[in-house]
Amino acid sequence: MNDAIRCGMISALICAAGLAGAQDEAPVAEPAADAEASEQQPRTLLQGWDGGVSLGIFGTEGNNDQFDFRAEIDGERDTDETRTTFLGTYSYATNNDGTSENEAQVIGRNDWKFEESKWFAFAQGQFDYDEFQDWDTRVSIFGGPGYVWVDNEKQRFMTRAGAGATREIGGSDNAWRAEGILAAEYRRQLTERQIFNASAEAFPDLGDARNWRVQSRATWEVLVDPEVALTLQIGIENQYDTNPNGVQRSDTDYFILLTWNY
Repeated sequence: MNDAIRCGMISALICAAGLAGAQDEAPVAEPAADAEASEQQPRTLLQGWDGGVSLGIFGTEGNNDQFDFRAEIDGERDTDETRTTFLGTYSYATNNDGTSENEAQVIGRNDWKFEESKWFAFAQGQFDYDEFQDWDTRVSIFGGPGYVWVDNEKQRFMTRAGAGATREIGGSDNAWRAEGILAAEYRRQLTERQIFNASAEAFPDLGDARNWRVQSRATWEVLVDPEVALTLQIGIENQYDTNPNGVQRSDTDYFILLTWNY
């Protein structure tokens, strides 16, 4: 199975899981419950954040020397008017031949909710650094509408579509180009201590339909120690590009992290 088909299957599975879950959406809360929730809304930008700081290290020494390091920080702030999320990751690896991976990514998004509607508007920015790409850094900005298919205590599924622009700095094509964005995001509380997250974003080149890229990610989180909010996270992340300019089209990372939640 080639990488393009694998990316498509991941995206299709996320959409199928989310649409199936939408059939079981929880009933609308009573007015009294709504009033109580409104009183608990964060009042300043620094309040109301949930997220975690993650770290993973793996190494071997002997006939084959290898060192892998990965760090992440993420957060979400959900209010009656907006939903703000961010994710920052950094990966570094070495082997007998030297550095084999050195990359970082930061994604931030803000959703503006419409009162009593499942529709919302979003704006997203992304920064990428990768030592082993044709470019040095890549910046992207996007915006458009989104739709929440289901959002309750057990699961959340939403989709987004829009357009924006991307620029790869330090590479063979150092210019802004127009791109679209098609995205799906799914989260499910499997048990009291287990959470499954999956997301997929496709970025078609609006100037050349032959060029497009996909980034997808899936994680399984298990709460290990509630007293210190320690979670074990196992995940997979894939970056796919139909026009990689001399490097491989698909880049996949598997990771195991310990996360301290805040």
